[in-house]
Amino acid sequence: KNKHLPDIPTANEVEKKGISVGDNQALLLKKIEELTLYVIDLKKENRLLKKEVNVIKTKIEKKK
Repeated sequence: KNKHLPDIPTANEVEKKGISVGDNQALLLKKIEELTLYVIDLKKENRLLKKEVNVIKTKIEKKK
């Protein structure tokens, strides 16, 4: 959709206006933290889904 991370300036913006290294580092750290939390949530969801799949597999096996 955005073709780049939200709040991160595009290459064109950086080329035209420049960028503060300190501000850029802070933005990148923020994005790393957001993505890390997102991955942790995905891992939790994945574990739950695997458990669900195993329960369903067990039920199917019992019906055979």
